[in-house]
Amino acid sequence: MPFADHTIQTYEKLWRNNYFTYRVPYNNNYPQSIKKKYGDKIELIKTESPIKATVLTLLQIVNDDIFRPYSIIASKTPADIIVDSTKTIYWISSMLQLKELKKRFDIYLLHLVRDGRAVLNSYLKKRRNMTVKKIGDLWLKRVTNNEVFFENFSTENKILVRYEKLVTQPQAITQEICNFLGIEFRTEMLEYWKYEHHIISGNRGIRASINKYQNPTEDSQSSINSYIKLDTSWLTEMTEDTIREFYAIVADKNSPYEWDYE
Repeated sequence: MPFADHTIQTYEKLWRNNYFTYRVPYNNNYPQSIKKKYGDKIELIKTESPIKATVLTLLQIVNDDIFRPYSIIASKTPADIIVDSTKTIYWISSMLQLKELKKRFDIYLLHLVRDGRAVLNSYLKKRRNMTVKKIGDLWLKRVTNNEVFFENFSTENKILVRYEKLVTQPQAITQEICNFLGIEFRTEMLEYWKYEHHIISGNRGIRASINKYQNPTEDSQSSINSYIKLDTSWLTEMTEDTIREFYAIVADKNSPYEWDYE
């Protein structure tokens, strides 16, 4: 249901006065919250099929001539590049099927990866109802699927970027990304928080940096180092038992993503 909600929110932002009816399949638990949120715009369909098919069902009922999110965004901005920072393969795969994307845009895939131990700590803080086992299982599934998707991506326009390298070597890695995209690197790119953003998915990190810049305190400085820095909180916030439990689930899958913090 969270992803169905995310998809509907995207439609609603792009077409505020639309006449869509969203057909949302559900498996076992009746999704009362999403029905309450959108009212008569929702048509719930009981299904025995896995609920993971939700986003595909939602997208299939929208004609390609109507659902043109990137063309609409491009028509409202002079920008040459549109970044969709969605991390979900279902969404990305579905968007890649759109005619507008195939015909009008050059597609680039940037795969940002991070040490699984840091990801685990972030989840434990933000989603306190989740156990280490649930997070470990989720991380293992997502990372495995992401690796397969990245490996099989249909074009050579793809790049793997480490979060840790990006924040410890921001200029070098940003330069590398610019070269990948075929655009000129400018140093002001590193101070992204100073500029207007219209975010497609992603998380709250950009908004937090912008708010920090617009509302400075004595402890915050307008320098790159005060905004872009490596998050090492997991080193002190997680116990050795927690880390051992995580590795008991993911085995050696995290080995390529481990970062030397010393």
